[in-house]
Amino acid sequence: MSDLNMCALDTATPGGPLQVCPAAGQEWHELLAANREELLQELSAHGAILFRGFAIRSAQDFEAFTGALVEKWMDYKDRASKRSLVAGKVYTSTDTPSGFRIQLHNESSFTSRWPGKIFFYCQKAAAQGGRTPIADSRKIYQTLPAELRAPFEEHGVMYVRNFGEGVGMDWRDVFQVETREELEQYCTEAAIQFTWLDQDRLRTIQTRPASLRHPLTNETVWFNHAMALHVSSLDQSLRDVLLRQHGEENLPHNTYYGNGQPIDDDTMGSIRQAYEGATTLFEWQAGDVLMLDNLLYAHGREAYSGERKVFAAMADPGSWSACGYALELPKSEPLTSVNVNASGLATAVQNQETVSALEDWFLDAVARELQLASVQGADNFVDMGGDSLSAVALLEDSCEKFGVEIDLDVFLSAETLDAILAALRAELEAN
Repeated sequence: MSDLNMCALDTATPGGPLQVCPAAGQEWHELLAANREELLQELSAHGAILFRGFAIRSAQDFEAFTGALVEKWMDYKDRASKRSLVAGKVYTSTDTPSGFRIQLHNESSFTSRWPGKIFFYCQKAAAQGGRTPIADSRKIYQTLPAELRAPFEEHGVMYVRNFGEGVGMDWRDVFQVETREELEQYCTEAAIQFTWLDQDRLRTIQTRPASLRHPLTNETVWFNHAMALHVSSLDQSLRDVLLRQHGEENLPHNTYYGNGQPIDDDTMGSIRQAYEGATTLFEWQAGDVLMLDNLLYAHGREAYSGERKVFAAMADPGSWSACGYALELPKSEPLTSVNVNASGLATAVQNQETVSALEDWFLDAVARELQLASVQGADNFVDMGGDSLSAVALLEDSCEKFGVEIDLDVFLSAETLDAILAALRAELEAN
């Protein structure tokens, strides 16, 4: 080693990132200028480096820091979750509500291009939870039994996604396009099958390999979103409502073997165990910067409470074609197989609850669920912090108390609470 102050990070689980701390009086730009190549060699060997104790105080500092370690920035297209641009090439790590756990995944592995490096910067750690678990993709691959890997390696992974208002993301935001023509051109170039549905909704199907050889280290890694986008990774109550209301083919996302055959929950459970066995957790500290080789390490996010500010930047794009894989349009259609739990279905009202009782219940129930002192009919559910999980909780409550259920999308797309209440009222009166 040269003047790098590097050591293993003290974590509760082995296999964590290497930690780089400044020597006395050392500035980060001095360290990177003198040790850039050595750091990149360590990244290829280890896969994860945490820079701690440097004076990184803003998104601009973070961009300058990471810029010294990359060859080419990468924009965020074909998105799996919502992110907001903060400054320059810096994004929020995710805009997914705090109550959701984000499953471990390698960034953009389901697309045609992905970042070779991904960086995270902690400006403010959450009061509780909110850690960024990381998992060694080499270890995941080695842990999975050969017979489990075999159909994935033969057929790859099929990704089926639906875009639109409500639970599904808008296709314009996901693909960073403005017109259907731009979308169709992107899909054609990226070997994505697309189908336009009613109300400006879109369904896409694409197949991608499940593993690959790292172009620098020649190690085989488990590199996909098969678990992260599988229906079994949804919260159970949300999964039940989505399947009941929309059916498997209209889920926001789901995964299959590349030949369209369903991936059963037991198989996905074994994959989930392999991820868990390869996972390391560490506590964020303000100013931390985490650098990951995106092929060697998967990442996720815990649910959390309190304010959390973690930013991300992506760079040095790779592609399936550059790794020797030829992408093709899907040759099969996905076969649906998920059983629907109908236990939450609305039933006819037996105790003659009145429309007035529904109205009295609704605003108070929303306020309780969102932990607010009060809400008004003109308020917007999402703007107040509502999400699909809180909407599901309210739907379950309305089923139990009044025997009524409306489409989950109404909660997430309605302009006002009054509009949601009107939909509930209409359903109650129809009963």
